Amino acid sequence: MVTSDNVFRVCDQPHPQRVEAMLSACREGKIETALAAMKDLWGLGFSALDLVTTVFKVVKAQSMPEPLKLDMVQIISSIHMRVADGVGTLLQMNGMVARLCELSMKSIR
Repeated sequence: MVTSDNVFRVCDQPHPQRVEAMLSACREGKIETALAAMKDLWGLGFSALDLVTTVFKVVKAQSMPEPLKLDMVQIISSIHMRVADGVGTLLQMNGMVARLCELSMKSIR
């Protein structure tokens, strides 16, 4: 059966809707929910590189003010460099989520 869930499962990529839900929790100031979503994605066995790449794609496609989007891309890019250097841990992913949440909350104020 060809469904979006099965396609992402076969491609071994995190589903963008799950990543969108995580980013949505960040925008709402629910850092615990966002971190739990990242932990769930990590628990599904996705690599740090797959997670960072999907977060980048989702942020790039979102409708938000351009300065906020550029700041988010900068955060994601710095984490991508760390992951490429071999530091692909859950701690790095949680740090990325925390920084994205902090940035989202600052932009609201």
